[in-house]
Amino acid sequence: MKISLFCALACLLGPTAALGQSGRNIELFGGYSYLNFDLKRTSATSLRLSANGGEASISAELFKHLSVEGDFSGHYSSFSSGTSMFFFMAGPKVMFSPADQKATGFVHALVGGSTLGSYGPSRTAFVVAVGGGVDYKVAQHFAVRLIQADYIRTDHSGIVVSPQNNIRLSAGAVYRF
Repeated sequence: MKISLFCALACLLGPTAALGQSGRNIELFGGYSYLNFDLKRTSATSLRLSANGGEASISAELFKHLSVEGDFSGHYSSFSSGTSMFFFMAGPKVMFSPADQKATGFVHALVGGSTLGSYGPSRTAFVVAVGGGVDYKVAQHFAVRLIQADYIRTDHSGIVVSPQNNIRLSAGAVYRF
């Protein structure tokens, strides 16, 4: 429980530490998220589940192309007794775009925690994620995240065979100020 609380606070406070700096850009993202996750019961069998949910993130620019990001998502599957998985992560985000283009690409590397649960007890575990995506600017402060794809490795030992290799796809709206 203490690890979960520490990871959640780090995700919340890490990106907000840069908010008070003048001239820095802040980015908010919210949207739909699809998760395909590994729910191995034994080392010989593999069960992949699909879950729908939402994702929200906040990032604060540290330097021209480098930001710190906090990422939160929750996913629910009606298959397998209402299984749910929540992620809370933080880490660096690198953005790149050609000059005078509306499309902006990014890559990020995140660490944090993941909670896997169903109608029984849940367990929180360490998580590592790498991925990236593309945003398309539609107005001065608004963009559409066309795609975000992440590989997420979790370690929910004791509930399922570890490690689990998961894929998350997201799309939604981005507000920059």
